[in-house]
Formats: sequence, structure tokens, C-alpha cells
Amino acid sequence: WHLKKDMGHVATQLQIGTGGILYLPQRPYVFSGSLQRQITYPRDDPYAVELSWEDEGAGKVMALMEAFDLGHLLARAEGWNTQMQWHDLLSLGEQQRISLVRLIYHRPVLAILDEATSALSPEEEAVAYQLLREHEINYVSIAHRPSVMQFHQKVLELDGKGGWRVSDVPVAN
Repeated sequence: WHLKKDMGHVATQLQIGTGGILYLPQRPYVFSGSLQRQITYPRDDPYAVELSWEDEGAGKVMALMEAFDLGHLLARAEGWNTQMQWHDLLSLGEQQRISLVRLIYHRPVLAILDEATSALSPEEEAVAYQLLREHEINYVSIAHRPSVMQFHQKVLELDGKGGWRVSDVPVAN
């Protein structure tokens, strides 16, 4: 988060990234580079030599790519390390699914999802939240779509005046 001076602050005891906290915005950061770098970002220095993908568990990442219906990207790129203009090639939905693979790859304790599934179908959204639960990633969602509520137990409502309220998610009939 980039706050301007005197606009407030964010305090956390969690580190940023693996084992800590990750933030997924509605429009993910997707850049020119390899498919591998799209997944491992921001772990590595962008100028560092790529780590051995075999050591990093390409099979596990590929299983996530398949779960998010992104397996075709590996064929399009002709491998994990082909340099491509991903920000120009991927739809917003594909970018959001890549960012969810990135999130699970890093395994943070907490994920902040800011409209991070807005371009996904209801079925893709359900897969995303199921995989977050399976990988024991805690999450807070910021969303306008009512469909997101089914994946949560609590609702935090901000009134825009500094006040807030926490309530249980209403049970569907």
C-alpha cells in the first residue's frame, strides 16, 4: 500500500510476502517476462538469475494452473521461461487467476483480496476460494459482488465516517 504523507498508516506484525501478508488488487501486476516470473513475483530480484523451477515445484504450480484453467498458457509460452508481454496477452480474468496462483505459491498467512475475483465467473470464483481454504490461507475480501459473501463468515461494514460494524454473514434460505 502506498499512502501519501498524513493520509494514515498501516501497521502489521506480519512480513510482506511468503508466510506474511499479500495484497491482490482488482488489476493485478502483470508484466513482460517469463511465466515463471509471473508466479514467483515479488520473491526474486527482477535481475537475478531464475531459480531452478524443478526445485521450486513446477508440478505443484502446474496443478494450480490447471485448477484455474490456465494450463494453455504454458503451451502458448512454449515453456516456463519464455519472455512474453503478458500484460498485453492476458484478459483481466486470466490476470486475476495468475495472481491467485501467485498468491497460493507464496502461501501468506493473510491475503487481502480487493475485488480480486471481479472478472471471474461464479464457478472460477468458487474454485479460487476453495483453493485458498485448502492451502490454509486466511483472507479478507473487499467486494461489491454479493456472491463473495458465501465464502466468508463475517462482514465488516465501514460507514465512510470512521465508524464500522462487524456482523455474521446472513444465512441463505
